[in-house]
Amino acid sequence: MAKSMGCARRTFVGCLGCSGILVLLVLFLGLGVAINQPEVPEFTSIDEHMAVEEIHEKAGAVPPGGDQPSKPIRLFIGTSMAEVDIFPGAEPGRVNVEGRYDKANFKLKREIEERDNYIEYRIDLVPKTRPWFYNTDFNDENRLKIVLPRETPLALTVRGNTGTSRIRLGGLALEDADIAHTAGRLDVHMSRPNPVEMEFLRIKSTMGEANIYDAQNFRFARARLKGTMGGMRISNSGDFMRDADIDLKMTMGQSRLELPENVRLEATTRAVMGESRAPRRRKEGKTRVIRLSGKVTMGEQKVFYRTRSPKKEGKNQNLSRLRKLVENISQDENVGEVLDEVLALVSDAEAMGLSRQQLDKLGKRLMEDEHLEEALRLFRINAERFPEYAGVHDSLGEALARSGRIEEAVEALKRSLELDADNDYTRALLKKLKARIPEQ
Repeated sequence: MAKSMGCARRTFVGCLGCSGILVLLVLFLGLGVAINQPEVPEFTSIDEHMAVEEIHEKAGAVPPGGDQPSKPIRLFIGTSMAEVDIFPGAEPGRVNVEGRYDKANFKLKREIEERDNYIEYRIDLVPKTRPWFYNTDFNDENRLKIVLPRETPLALTVRGNTGTSRIRLGGLALEDADIAHTAGRLDVHMSRPNPVEMEFLRIKSTMGEANIYDAQNFRFARARLKGTMGGMRISNSGDFMRDADIDLKMTMGQSRLELPENVRLEATTRAVMGESRAPRRRKEGKTRVIRLSGKVTMGEQKVFYRTRSPKKEGKNQNLSRLRKLVENISQDENVGEVLDEVLALVSDAEAMGLSRQQLDKLGKRLMEDEHLEEALRLFRINAERFPEYAGVHDSLGEALARSGRIEEAVEALKRSLELDADNDYTRALLKKLKARIPEQ
């Protein structure tokens, strides 16, 4: 009896102790959230431009007017709770930072420092206080556009923490790329071949969805692709230009690796709890070798060859031709003739089976290269074909605004908000444009 009472007493004391620890933990976390409550958001616009020569001068690597050989630039881009869009620009030799951010709760740091073998240029958007457990009251309406020079060799590091990162690197001269995203959506596009061979590509997604498009265009020798929780899809729309080693790991979720037909796959894959599938080795007609080490701890990993049905082959050829024209339009000497062919193909968009997303992407590519009239043609076609989608009117309004047609832009953005009233970014842009219209 005494022994039973002793066990009961110890059990009671143990439970009481655990309960006390739990209460203290809850109080501690609650106090942390209370202390780190955000300020009232105060947005400010940013539009900064810095030449590559200026970066070297600020780092002290090249004195003004000096002629010493320059060091390579490693660009570090860090964002927290933001939508960030990284893409190459038409303006040569310049790094541009555009957009808006909440200066009451965030700091936008820009630092330039000379290292032993390179110059580091850091662009870092960080919260002023720690948003414990991603407090939903903490502002996440920061939007940045970072425009990179096409012809300057760069090493790129990107760190995204909560939000959406759209990284379009097609045409950049990338010697190295290290991209990591903590929570949210990550889209990495490499629509044009890298003009230099890359030694190592690293992409990591901790929680959320990651999509890597046209991975073959990085021209990497080695790639380490890792997902912790969520999904990761790697597509290769063209042929690999060199042999490569790929290390593909997924802890919990699904990963997909699509391979082109010119690849001979040498794969070692395994699943701890789930399924891992890879095609059998093919040797005939293969010009490149991909050595794959794949692993999934819990979930599914699928490796497959890209295939096309004969029925869609004609449309795919036209679409492939259209994409190549648009992607290389800024590098073509006969721009006028190329634009005529682009518009001729797009005029038959329905027959080609072009989706609204594809038309929107092509239009934005033209807009990036300052072909506004042609971009407007595409956006108008899209708005006529898909009038019920807010995004098509949004893109049309932005292109109209950039071309100086403010009143037309206002009407397009109004239509967008009628279809999607929750788009705060469009509402803010509309307000800004309305202020530019003189009162009658």
